[in-house]
Amino acid sequence: MTKAVSAHSFRTAGLILILLASRAIVLEHPTPVHGDETEFTLALGFPAAYPVHQPGYPLWVAMGSLLAWCGAPAYAAYQAWSVVCSVVAPWLLYVGLRREVGDWLAWWVALGLGVCPLMWFMGATALNYSTASAAVMLVVLAVRRGMIERRAAFVRWAATGLAFSMLLRPDLLMWVGPLVITAAWRFQWTERLIAVGVLLVGTVAVIGVQDWVYGRATSVAEVPQIGHTLDVILNTSVFRLGLVDGLVRNGVKLAAIGAWQVGPPVLITLIGCLSFGKGKAAAEDGQRPPAVEFALVWMLPLGVFLVLVHMTEAGHVLVLIPAVYWLIAHALARRCTRRAATALSIVIAAASAAQFVAYPWSARSRGFKRTLEAKVAYVSMAGLRSIDEREMIHTPGDFWRTSAHDSAPAGASRPASE
Repeated sequence: MTKAVSAHSFRTAGLILILLASRAIVLEHPTPVHGDETEFTLALGFPAAYPVHQPGYPLWVAMGSLLAWCGAPAYAAYQAWSVVCSVVAPWLLYVGLRREVGDWLAWWVALGLGVCPLMWFMGATALNYSTASAAVMLVVLAVRRGMIERRAAFVRWAATGLAFSMLLRPDLLMWVGPLVITAAWRFQWTERLIAVGVLLVGTVAVIGVQDWVYGRATSVAEVPQIGHTLDVILNTSVFRLGLVDGLVRNGVKLAAIGAWQVGPPVLITLIGCLSFGKGKAAAEDGQRPPAVEFALVWMLPLGVFLVLVHMTEAGHVLVLIPAVYWLIAHALARRCTRRAATALSIVIAAASAAQFVAYPWSARSRGFKRTLEAKVAYVSMAGLRSIDEREMIHTPGDFWRTSAHDSAPAGASRPASE
């Protein structure tokens, strides 16, 4: 027992150190990476003047303000949290998977997530996507354990964690709320009421904090208007742009970003399972909720929202990527021998790291490569280190122009549609 614990601790330390080292080599890059970072850095000193657009992300600004108060430079005050959370999210995946697919396979799959281009990229920025991913992983693991052990206490913890995380990103209620409610529905009606009640309290708390921070502005003109934020969101939606410019365009963009981030790992998994499979898949543990069903409830709410309503930057997809790696781990464990599964997971981690490190991003590209690098492939080491040059090849609407681009006011700081 002691030997097993020691091996697990050694692997945990190794995973954390490797990922921290990988983040260290990309910390120096031009800033801001995205316009939202400028708003975040201007908001330091929470809850002073509050220029961040609705919904404000008050917990994120408070976290940055804490480190700024401790002496960290403005950008680094947020970047430090991104670094830590971009390591915590893969570690949590490892913790969750090792119980179900074995230690070594879980470790390599978690490393693959940690060196996934988007996780690596966002882990060096002042954006809150890495932190949101870690928060989601905490909620997901609590839900999964509650389902497996049939213990409602874990579902209550999941609901509480989600309610608190909504101060980081209120949209997490839409992304992960259905998973928490689905888990609560496996228990008695009292547990269902508790879960719904906790999430309602969280929603009220978020609204209250938002009113408080925006209410501290000295004039109404200083308060970012929620109507503008809703316009930005809805201007990419099927409801304003129709089936082609809305639904199809969002779907194509999500598919392109998803293929860039997890295409190689998924392809390696499919080829590996076909080439090195055991023949008949191993049966899933009947005590556990099926992995595919669980991952679908995890992924569908955000996936549907992105396709129907708002698909712009790659960062939104970061909440979905751990679910893909979750499925990869279960597919390898069920379809392949232990040795083959571990070997394939090593190849996946190596391919993801190589993609991020070696991709030759350039602002001087032309044709289709120019569009690819402006919209998707900038999520790479070269793209991050030259992120200030992205605007040379990126124009809202150059991928798929819609009426929202034509109606955007000239010089608008936040485009109506990407």
